[in-house]
Amino acid sequence: MERQTFTKIFNLFSIACGVWFACTSWLWAWFVNLFISLPVAIIGMIFWYFGKRDGVDRLNRIALIAHALGLAIAIVSLFVL
Repeated sequence: MERQTFTKIFNLFSIACGVWFACTSWLWAWFVNLFISLPVAIIGMIFWYFGKRDGVDRLNRIALIAHALGLAIAIVSLFVL
């Protein structure tokens, strides 16, 4: 496969991990967030890093926004609880 195809695959995996992180980042009860959400966010950021090597495109920005949204939700929900 071409390098461009690998970049798209990395970005799509990063988006999937970012959506998972955004949907589960509010689960701070009994620190469930540390075991379910944050490891997936770290893996997603690794995929994002490998996906941004060939320049920033729309998929890469979407992945970064999904991870930023998940981080914002996690921080707000931590302070609310």
